[in-house]
Amino acid sequence: VFLMRHAESIENDRIRRAKSGISQVSKLRVPSLSDVHAALLLTVTGSDPPLSEVGKKMIPFAEKWVQENDFVNKEKIQLIAHSPLKRAQDTCNGVFRSDSIKKVQLEDLRELTVSEHALSSSSFEQRVKNFVSWLSLIEEETILVVGHGKFFKYMLSSKTQIPNLSITKCKFNVQTFEFNDVIEIFVPTPLPNIERPLSTESTNTID
Repeated sequence: VFLMRHAESIENDRIRRAKSGISQVSKLRVPSLSDVHAALLLTVTGSDPPLSEVGKKMIPFAEKWVQENDFVNKEKIQLIAHSPLKRAQDTCNGVFRSDSIKKVQLEDLRELTVSEHALSSSSFEQRVKNFVSWLSLIEEETILVVGHGKFFKYMLSSKTQIPNLSITKCKFNVQTFEFNDVIEIFVPTPLPNIERPLSTESTNTID
């Protein structure tokens, strides 16, 4: 099983900026206006945020890696499953648009929601179980899944989320429902010609 987290979304970007602002405050520095603005925008991001501008620009580089390495054919991927959320759909269709491989959309691949995180995660946990059960029943032997960080983190019982737009390879035991031999095989790195719209750093200090 290959797992690909969607490219950076505007929510990912705002969380990163908000964390940058908190970090600046902890160092007795005034956070940048862009970081403060991002923190405020988190309250109106919505349940299905689209890709950020950086996320959109990174997709062609992942697509190029997939094509140059003949990834789908070499790994004998037979099916691509993706979340119904826009950021996952756009990542899937962008990176694998040149491939004629079969794609399916699965409702259970939805990310952990704010209400599930704050109130009860039982429905989220059930979605993960449903997906793992589906995985154990399909005929295809090798598939790729385009989904979300918290979903994959919980499914793999991992301490960290896999990076945006990265591809992780693992072996799935259909009898024990366990994932083993988990390794990252592709991790995109920020390129010099892809710049973020606003700076997140501030050197102002509180006297």
